[in-house]
Amino acid sequence: MSYYGNKAATCTVDVLGTEYRVFLDVPESADATLKEAAGYCDETSHMIVICRQEPEDDIDDFGAYRRRVLRHELIHAFMFESGLGGDAVWWPVDKQKQPEQTVDWLARQFPKILKAFQTVGAL
Repeated sequence: MSYYGNKAATCTVDVLGTEYRVFLDVPESADATLKEAAGYCDETSHMIVICRQEPEDDIDDFGAYRRRVLRHELIHAFMFESGLGGDAVWWPVDKQKQPEQTVDWLARQFPKILKAFQTVGAL
């Protein structure tokens, strides 16, 4: 992870008491993991990394896509910090230790869930 050694994070976020550094718009050429994923969460270094999207990528709204990927990786961070990563194998899928379907569902639905909570005063 030498790319990140002297790079300042775009921002940091508190995830259940652990500070995660967030790196947005990282070039795919700078991180081999980004050749296979639009982003990832590394619980060992407390980093969330989101790949820079190029105009030739078949994405209409880069901002919306990046926010969705960022939410997805944040959900991973919350699961890791809750003890639901690493040793808590729900099902192994391509070396993953968390259910991508559940993470993706929560990341996609969270804005709607938040709005509903706000509407009824549940926060």
